[in-house]
Parts: sequence; C-alpha cells; structure tokens
Amino acid sequence: AGAVVGADAAEPAECGSLEAVWRQLGPRWAAMCRAADSTKFHWSHDGMKKQGWVELAENGRLGTTWVEGSWKVMDDVDVVEMDFGSSRHVCRFREGGFIVEEKFLIRTGKASYKPNQAKSCGFIRSMDDTSTRGAPTPRKQPIGDWVTDGPGQSGQKRKRGPLDGDREDAPKLAFSQKDLRLDAFFSGWEAWSAKRFGEAAKATAASARRA
Repeated sequence: AGAVVGADAAEPAECGSLEAVWRQLGPRWAAMCRAADSTKFHWSHDGMKKQGWVELAENGRLGTTWVEGSWKVMDDVDVVEMDFGSSRHVCRFREGGFIVEEKFLIRTGKASYKPNQAKSCGFIRSMDDTSTRGAPTPRKQPIGDWVTDGPGQSGQKRKRGPLDGDREDAPKLAFSQKDLRLDAFFSGWEAWSAKRFGEAAKATAASARRA
C-alpha cells in the first residue's frame, strides 16, 4: 500500500486528490464519497458517540485523529481494510458510512472484539459539515504500549491513553439504543443525498433547456 504517511489533518483534501481516491474505491464506497464530496468519516468506537475521524488519502494513506495508518480495498469491494493504532479494521459499506465488522490486533492477528461488544462505525463527513466533534488533536507517535507527544508538545513518553490509536475497551451498549441513534443518522443522510442529487438534476435540465 506504499509508505504509511498520514493525510494533513488541518487542510481539506484537494479536488484532484479526492478524485484519485474515489477511483480507487469500490462502486458503492465511491458513490457515497462523491455524493458527500469527501473521503473523511466521523469515527465512533461504539456506533453512537463520535470520538474522532478517519480520512482516506491517495496511495493507501490513512489520516486519523490519533495516528497515521493505511487502507486498501479488499477482494469484496464493499470492504475496505483500515490499519491504524493497534488494530486492523475490516470496514463494510453501509448506507451513509460503514460498520467495522471485524477487528484484529496487527501484532498477533488475534480478533480483538470482546463478546457482545458494540461494533465501531464510520459516518461520511461532507465538505459542508461544520461539526467540531472529533476535531484533530496533536498527533502522537506510537511506541508499543507507550506514546510520545508530537512536535510542539512535551516530548515526554507516557502510558497510552484510550484515544491514542484504536480503543480496545469500547463500552457495551444496548442494541436498541444504538440502532435508534444510527437510524436517525442514516435517515438524515438519505434526505440530504436525495436533496443534493435532486438539485443537480434540476440544474442539468435547466442547462439543457438553455442550450
């Protein structure tokens, strides 16, 4: 997947870079990202609360709130594998985002979801999304179970915290409660997508009449 270099967290991806990433994705992932004009997703460890973001960049590069990583499309093109922190995340497309179906420790290959643990999810983040939830934090350099503060920080080594990479202890949540929150998000996404494409169709028809 090439060198593992994170995307610039402070700046949005250039149009050319977005197009290059869209072409690398499977059809349903590409259509979702094109509709949002983005390759960035809110990240939720438990499928409800947004803790950060992940962003697909060119040549398999992955930017996240916490550390740099990599991504690739699997043989099943509805699945994108995202590697960052301590885990390999098997992310399956779902309308408006994805669900992390499986998660494995990179070091050992051992499945890391606990029994009955709520699954992590991603929600597409459009270019006009002004939400400040999951805003970028100073990047940490991972060193085993310890991290060192990034440039401009203390530079001291400390014990890895819950958001320094992928959290392994996501709380267990009621299934019905999670579904209610996710249903609300996906309903909103469908309405926004329909409005966006409806406006585009009207503009195209108006242009054709003028021609």
